[in-house]
Amino acid sequence: METLLGHDPRLVVAALSIGGAIIGIFLKEVVVRIFLEERKEEKLSRKIFSSYFDPIESASSDLFWRLNEFLVYRGRDSFFSNRETATKYEKYKFDSTLYRIAALLGWIRAYRREINGFSLNAPDFAFDFENALGSISHALSDGSFIERQRMQALCELWRIDQNFDIRPAEIAAHLDVILQRHLSQHSAEIATGLEADEKASLAKDLAAEISQRTLGADISQSVIDETVERAMQAVSTRESWLYRDFQHGIGDMMIKESSWGTRRFEVIGFREFEEILSNSKSNDYVWIERLTDIIDGLDVQSKTKNDARVSMLKNVYSAIIELTEALEKIQDRRSDNPLLTAARESSFVS
Repeated sequence: METLLGHDPRLVVAALSIGGAIIGIFLKEVVVRIFLEERKEEKLSRKIFSSYFDPIESASSDLFWRLNEFLVYRGRDSFFSNRETATKYEKYKFDSTLYRIAALLGWIRAYRREINGFSLNAPDFAFDFENALGSISHALSDGSFIERQRMQALCELWRIDQNFDIRPAEIAAHLDVILQRHLSQHSAEIATGLEADEKASLAKDLAAEISQRTLGADISQSVIDETVERAMQAVSTRESWLYRDFQHGIGDMMIKESSWGTRRFEVIGFREFEEILSNSKSNDYVWIERLTDIIDGLDVQSKTKNDARVSMLKNVYSAIIELTEALEKIQDRRSDNPLLTAARESSFVS
């Protein structure tokens, strides 16, 4: 520096000042640009998130009231059974229930694709909203609680202390694999539908797994033989889950590009849904079948309580309440919401 500017300190100071000013201007422009870009992204994020709040709330509310109709009040689930002899009204109720589930999945899928397309992060105010959407997805796809119920029922039947050498959840999963292999091999939906020798074989395999994994356990063949039917009842739970990839597939079937407004996507109406529903040769019909499986033949009032789909739908019902509460908080509403009032009157909602 001294070689270039000589020994005059004033020139050195001036050079440093000019250099500092240039660097300061550059840094200021960079910082301001970053700040403005972040503000722009935050505004876009808020705009996109907000644009999906109303349709998601509307779709979840429609599904809530349908679930409320047959989960809370007795005798209003007849449209799930006897589809071959169903009246026009019962057929409408069945198809409408399918549509309401699919429409909610469609709006959630549209929302997810939208924010992924813009590489946006959820704003702070949407944290509870995101959690509630996750609860809906989890309720439709997670059946691990059924596995644990089966394991506990078998242990109680065979008087086994649950002193396992691995985690109970792993035992439950192993038992479920054994059960599903037997059912698949013999084309049965539930264990009580197996032939007598098949039931005996399944009971033996389940008992062997529990004995192997339980310290000091020994389930004798005579005990197994005496309890085959009760063991089959213990594991005979009808299940049908909408796994997360299934939810995405149904959601993709339900959305279309929007040519107006803030949102990129809209959900198809009931008319378009009925067209898919009535065309078994459609490429989308596989999603209709998977959707139908979760309500076809549902008996909410059955005393046997061997249909896991009832618990699944109750969990969806609770997740919609969580979603509604999140939206109430986000939008700072003061008036009482009829949905939340009905929720408080539901005996199975904690």
